[in-house]
Amino acid sequence: MDNREEMVRFIKKYRISGLKSFKKQINIVLLLVAVTILIVIESCKSPTSPKIDNTPPGRRDYTWTVDTIKIGSFTNLSRIGGSSPNDLWVVGCGGNAEECLWHYDGQKWTSPNIYVSSSFYGIFGLKGNEVWAGDVSNRIYKYDGNWSIFKTLPLNGYKYMVTSNIWGDSPSNIYTASALERGDSANDYTGIIAHYDGKDWSLLNTPYINVGFNDIRVQKSTGIFIIQGLNNNNGLYLEKILVYDNKVFKELFSTTHLSQLGYINGEVYMIVEQKIYKYLNNTLTLWKDFSNTLYYSGFKGRSEKDIIGFGIGKLIHYNGENWATLLETENLQFSDSIIFDDDYFVIAENMTTREYYIIRGTLK
Repeated sequence: MDNREEMVRFIKKYRISGLKSFKKQINIVLLLVAVTILIVIESCKSPTSPKIDNTPPGRRDYTWTVDTIKIGSFTNLSRIGGSSPNDLWVVGCGGNAEECLWHYDGQKWTSPNIYVSSSFYGIFGLKGNEVWAGDVSNRIYKYDGNWSIFKTLPLNGYKYMVTSNIWGDSPSNIYTASALERGDSANDYTGIIAHYDGKDWSLLNTPYINVGFNDIRVQKSTGIFIIQGLNNNNGLYLEKILVYDNKVFKELFSTTHLSQLGYINGEVYMIVEQKIYKYLNNTLTLWKDFSNTLYYSGFKGRSEKDIIGFGIGKLIHYNGENWATLLETENLQFSDSIIFDDDYFVIAENMTTREYYIIRGTLK
């Protein structure tokens, strides 16, 4: 009996002490959980850590080829566009319409030898059987196996519509950078944008602005238009970069120096002299200052670590850290270019002989 009572007291004591120990362990675990939650909450309150860009630097091992375009001395080639390295178009303006339109099939450049227009300035295509072109008339041309006039846009009291460039981010969302001109005065014009929605072209209802539009891009994240243009104020030419948002134009830059637009993965880049800007949170933000480097102009890239630009007499490459020469040239002036996964094409003019070349770089 005594032994049994002693055993019962022992078991009760063990259970009580075990329960206390268990409660103690639970309290410790709950404390640790609470501390962890507080740490997570505080870390969320702290400023966001800078994003780490793991994009690999672009390669520089290109093989280069040069094709000569045989044209007369009065023809100028200005734009290149197309859907692949085996389906490209180059356009220009001059006295001979047959010299103003050239096609590349992956092997050689040829002219269709047809009269379409003698004053092309814009060319664009995301599909081989749907290529768009514009000139100094108010007509939009389409290639679907043959070239023809697709749309004649209204002039709204003006005499001419000059389309300097065509750009889009999908086959059903394409824009022109254009200008409406009266022709009576060098200062009487306004910038205008035409839009293709996959079915038809129409003019956007933009307010009057005394700037002729040369180039256009749309910021993917916001839908804001970034426009590069030119203002002729009694012989003083000013290059402008504008934002068009909520039917209002806002000027970001006015300069006597060269200005351009670039576009990589939905982001728009504005090049003014040797500085490159981005438009972030409604604010112009300096992205890179390439003063005192090889960089002069031009901007085609696959990423911010894989950009091809122009130096003085050379094609150069930026890999996220520095510029390096890809190809040395002599007496050549570069104009428009286009980039693909493994290929890069650029229009080049020999300023001494007035010959035109298409330079192609292909990654090994």
